[in-house]
Amino acid sequence: MKNVLLILLCLLFLSCEPTANSPQNFRNNYTGTWGFSKHSYSSGMNGVYNINYDYIDVITCGEIENELSIPISSPPYQKITWRLVVDESGNLSNLIQNLSNEANLDSTETYFIGVDSLYFYYKIYFPDGMNITEIQAKKVL
Repeated sequence: MKNVLLILLCLLFLSCEPTANSPQNFRNNYTGTWGFSKHSYSSGMNGVYNINYDYIDVITCGEIENELSIPISSPPYQKITWRLVVDESGNLSNLIQNLSNEANLDSTETYFIGVDSLYFYYKIYFPDGMNITEIQAKKVL
């Protein structure tokens, strides 16, 4: 009887450990207030624009597991928030889902550096022009 009880306790203990295949949610590491620095170059039929500005905004949790709502533009310009998925290494994916059908994503780098720094780079072609954007951010709170 004593051996059976010991075996049951061991089995209970082992069943409580997370498995290697169980999903983990990494997004909470990155939510909060961030200071962003945006550098953007656009060219097209209406001319060439070079925009550099800093803004403070909040990265929040998205609707699905490991999804983040990341502000890529803020006033005085149009407020734009993209929904991206973060993995255990801090890499971001699903950028293409945030673009219009006429946009052609040429190149991209999107990832967190630790839990307090973010780097965004993307180059997009449109039927009437192109856009290159680089965003760097540091976690404030």
